Amino acid sequence: MAKQLNTDAANLALRAAAIVGVIYGIGFLLMPYFMLQLSGDPGAPTNSGWVRWAGGFVLGRGTSSNEIAFNGSARARSSSPRNGRTGVMSAMGH
Repeated sequence: MAKQLNTDAANLALRAAAIVGVIYGIGFLLMPYFMLQLSGDPGAPTNSGWVRWAGGFVLGRGTSSNEIAFNGSARARSSSPRNGRTGVMSAMGH
């Protein structure tokens, strides 16, 4: 029961991170000036194009969290070695 609860909590946390990451990532990637104005930070850069890379990074983190949350358990079950070998030698077929 405790293992199921931990898995559910981790899955919920990954889904929440995915949603927030996609929203902020799209915002910083497509509308960086607006997002910097929303923050109200007086130390924000004057050229908002400097934060577009952060938007791409956050968007990538959000989409990868989404992929892990929805397909992580299926991949974990299918990636177990059948012959007991792990690592590079198993990947090379030796």
